[in-house]
Amino acid sequence: MRALRSCWKPARESSRPRWLAALTAVWLCLAGTQLASLRAAGREVPLNGHDLRISVDTRWAGCSHGGYYPIRIRATNVGPARELTFAFQAAENLPSVSRTLKLEQNATTTFSLAVPLVGRGSSGILRVLHDGKRLENMETGISFTDADSGAFDRPALLAIANDPLGLDEFENGVNALSAGVSSSSSYSYGRGSSRSSDHQQINPTMLPDRWIDYSGLDIVAVPLDIFEKLPVDTRLAILGWTRTGGNLLIYDVKESPEASARLAKLLELDVRAGAADWTKPATEQRQIVPNYQFDPYGNPVHESATYEIGPEGVSTTPVPPGAAASNEFRWGNGNEAFAMHPYLQGTVIAFRENPFPGSRHEWAWLLNTLGPERFQWTKRMGMSARHENSEFTEFLIPGISGVPVLAFLVLITLFSIGIGPVNYFFLAKRKRLHLLVLTIPIIAIFTSLSLFGYSIIAHGFDTKSRQRSVTVVDQRLQKSITYGRVSLYAGLAPSGGLSFDPETAVLPIWPNTGGPTFDSGSVDWTQRQSLESGWLKSRTRTQFATVTYADQRERLQISVGNDAVDVVNGFPYGFKSLLLSDDKGRLFYGEKLGAGQTIRLVYATPEQVLVMNADVQAGRPSGSENSVYYSSRNYRYDYYNDYAQFQASFRLSQTEKLLPDLSSIGRVSLPPNTYFGILSENPGVPTGLSNTTEVTGSHLLLGRY
Repeated sequence: MRALRSCWKPARESSRPRWLAALTAVWLCLAGTQLASLRAAGREVPLNGHDLRISVDTRWAGCSHGGYYPIRIRATNVGPARELTFAFQAAENLPSVSRTLKLEQNATTTFSLAVPLVGRGSSGILRVLHDGKRLENMETGISFTDADSGAFDRPALLAIANDPLGLDEFENGVNALSAGVSSSSSYSYGRGSSRSSDHQQINPTMLPDRWIDYSGLDIVAVPLDIFEKLPVDTRLAILGWTRTGGNLLIYDVKESPEASARLAKLLELDVRAGAADWTKPATEQRQIVPNYQFDPYGNPVHESATYEIGPEGVSTTPVPPGAAASNEFRWGNGNEAFAMHPYLQGTVIAFRENPFPGSRHEWAWLLNTLGPERFQWTKRMGMSARHENSEFTEFLIPGISGVPVLAFLVLITLFSIGIGPVNYFFLAKRKRLHLLVLTIPIIAIFTSLSLFGYSIIAHGFDTKSRQRSVTVVDQRLQKSITYGRVSLYAGLAPSGGLSFDPETAVLPIWPNTGGPTFDSGSVDWTQRQSLESGWLKSRTRTQFATVTYADQRERLQISVGNDAVDVVNGFPYGFKSLLLSDDKGRLFYGEKLGAGQTIRLVYATPEQVLVMNADVQAGRPSGSENSVYYSSRNYRYDYYNDYAQFQASFRLSQTEKLLPDLSSIGRVSLPPNTYFGILSENPGVPTGLSNTTEVTGSHLLLGRY
């Protein structure tokens, strides 16, 4: 009412008719409400002045559990050449981010300022600076996706298209899955997710050209014509993100995906595989999803198995038992509606036609075909970068479990006894109590130096690390992905902070302390990805998950014979042990293969496989082998149970699941033309530091040839 009165007041003082003033006031208030709604989902803002024309676009999706949120910027300088700094200042619980670049006169540049969403904050201000000074009226407020704490991790969809798409049915399908969590879970949750939706449609302009800018998304949808016309760097960035685990939905292919040479060329598919790797969905999974009514926030408030959901909500017209709802299926063609192709660690979904708007049944079908381990960010990554992680203590550096509490308690107890009664009675017996003013500070200084000396002796000033990495190499594509988990403990934090390659995603892992996650820090993208101040603190346990996507020229040269395989190691690091599956699925084994060396692999024995399995298990976080994970490919079981309460777990992440089962030689899940090796040295897992003392490490490599 107060807002309505504030809108009414200026109209009442005008000379216009009251009814026109009232309509104007109501329209302005509604427009303001709509603007607030749009602001929450991102917006496009022009900043003009100081001989600069700048367009800032913050429309995006995802990042509710982590990833990089790209602020997309186009800047034109019509004045003299100058150096500008684009700086995002976070309100709280987010890092401040900046990038400095030089703009020549009449030059235009387009770039993205990637903000890592690693805390619970969701807002800040973007400013433009020249020579370190803020330019007047060249700033705008920005709101990001809120940190999600719901039971259901909603998939984030980014649709790239020129014409408006109907995305509501996609959200209806997601809501049905979310409602299944609320209705079937033994936990009492009022809603499946704290987000009512997570989708955004944008035009194919100013798109980022680095894969990490898409790292907070789950699905990217784009028509084939637009995908083909994207700048090469942008298209390669989207393909890179897909290979690291994303889901790329390409539609309007206009022909069978497996027969489309145009699609194969754009996706850089291996021509030797042909149509063999394309799979079609199972029609038995295309079930009628339960009918729910949802409030404006996406919460299921009513269930009716005999009423259908129409565009306006729950219909008041009963649907006869067993009858199909009017909006049941719109894609048609059964399992010919779409096809799926594995894409390194990701998936490509191809449609002949435009799947939008579709129906909630069909979108639930598609999501169920993908599985929650593919469309839910937390299950792919095994973590949330914006929440505490209960598995933090399972990956500590041996010998550095935290503050030596027992030793400190002993020293503090001795200090209290010595500085108090012992000191007093000693001086009182000699009748020199006046010396207390000297002995008390001397004992305090001695004790402090003892504690400091103990800490130095125990941990030193250098940085110790524990690392685990899994590198996936595709020799056909000449690409590689390295998933790393790094635990750091710095006796003295480096003054320059941490420095990573711009193509490496860095995701902090927070201890489960009940307090805030990210406190403060900054990121400078001018040269590299420099994480300055606040990311690595002295004598504080710190953990990161990293994902690095890169070109891979090094490889194993493999010559398969009748009873043996000759291998030349072209990698710059050695193998402790190597297991290889030839084109017939036969397993060969070898040991101690150094960089540049040649070895002959022979048939693997059960004992050799079990030794490799022991090495793999030894490097896993403690307790991981004791966890049991139940899953099923039955549609209704998946529908109600696999989307259970969000629980990020590294042992169930995509990285750990891709490792072959080595529990027995009869169960080794190593596909033909692949190999699996345990490395004898660190392959160069990024830690942000030029050097660390690796206390313990486990480095694995899975390759395809």
